[in-house]
Amino acid sequence: MDIKLLSQHLLDIAKEKYHLVQEIHELTSKQAEMISDKHLTDFFSLAAEKQEIIDKINALDEKFEKQYDLLKKSTDGHIFVEVFSKEKSLRELQSVVIQVAKEMETIKDLELRNKDVYKKVLLDMMVSINHSMANRSEQVLRYKRMNDYKKSKS
Repeated sequence: MDIKLLSQHLLDIAKEKYHLVQEIHELTSKQAEMISDKHLTDFFSLAAEKQEIIDKINALDEKFEKQYDLLKKSTDGHIFVEVFSKEKSLRELQSVVIQVAKEMETIKDLELRNKDVYKKVLLDMMVSINHSMANRSEQVLRYKRMNDYKKSKS
């Protein structure tokens, strides 16, 4: 297969992946808002959307690997590095791959922050539930005492 065509295919795949990674970044940022506002249903909805995009990215990665292997085999004995440096689309590809890596690193940082906030929200909810249960137990105990008192008066 033609090196120019293969390199253009790789570039197209990388650009599509970059677009999808940007979507994940946007959804991850929205998740941070949902966690802060304690809208956990929306948070999980966004997680499902992100998973669909991740599945698309995984398919793109497989396609990319196949095209990349074909490109390496198509160099007709030329040193791959020489071919890589001569093809404009391959140099552009390198730039897009770097952008994807940076965007993914940003997403990773956001995910870690979201995880910490999520843990705090869950902990707060558990404390609130425990407090509520303790209050309920106290109420039940008071009702029993009142009932016992009424029985003793009758």
